[in-house]
Amino acid sequence: MKKLALIFALFITGCSGEPEITLPDVKQVDMNDADAIIQSIGEKPIQVIDSTDSRDATKKIYKFDHAFSQLELSPNFALISWKQHDDISLNRAVKMGMAALGNDAGYLIHRVDLNGEHTEYSIQGHKIINNSCVSELCMIKIEK
Repeated sequence: MKKLALIFALFITGCSGEPEITLPDVKQVDMNDADAIIQSIGEKPIQVIDSTDSRDATKKIYKFDHAFSQLELSPNFALISWKQHDDISLNRAVKMGMAALGNDAGYLIHRVDLNGEHTEYSIQGHKIINNSCVSELCMIKIEK
């Protein structure tokens, strides 16, 4: 009977229709340290832009090559954006999220990419909002 239950459970989980998510090996670092995040993901931005956020605090925008992906950091929030269903862009976004907030952020980014949106969420006490994709551009915003 136990074998039958195990086989049934494996069948149900195997037929869920959702792909298995495999996360890369990324070291979590201080979310406020852009250099540490970029070093942790092992890539270099092609452009760094100085700007201000909606509360007039200084922010930096880090743009990466190939398919669109971007990291924005300010004292008030972090924003990660990527091109939906593009493996290179998605993988880079997952790495940035994991460097900032660990594995939970990697899974969340995958869910947003697959479903086009995700409800507000909280990871390590940080509220994650605006989790959505519009015209193949996806983003998550992490409030600090």
